[in-house]
Amino acid sequence: MNYILEISISVIMIAFVVFEMIRINFFKKDSNALLAGLISMLLIAFGIYLSIENGLILDYRTKEEIIDSKAELMFSFAALSISIGLIFIL
Repeated sequence: MNYILEISISVIMIAFVVFEMIRINFFKKDSNALLAGLISMLLIAFGIYLSIENGLILDYRTKEEIIDSKAELMFSFAALSISIGLIFIL
């Protein structure tokens, strides 16, 4: 996948989960709670995909290939995706 597409998918899902978290907890409107749970599960799965893919790049490639593939940035998006998804579920 292209890293711009991966970043945009991750940001869209993170934004949706955060807005639903605010809406459910502060405004007490839980009409989309099931959808937000599903999106958070997809966010965790996407974060695991990003961490596996970019973790392998970080482990087995040279410094130039790591910089070219934006692996460190994508690995931080993976950690953010997993943590936000877990916060919503817990």
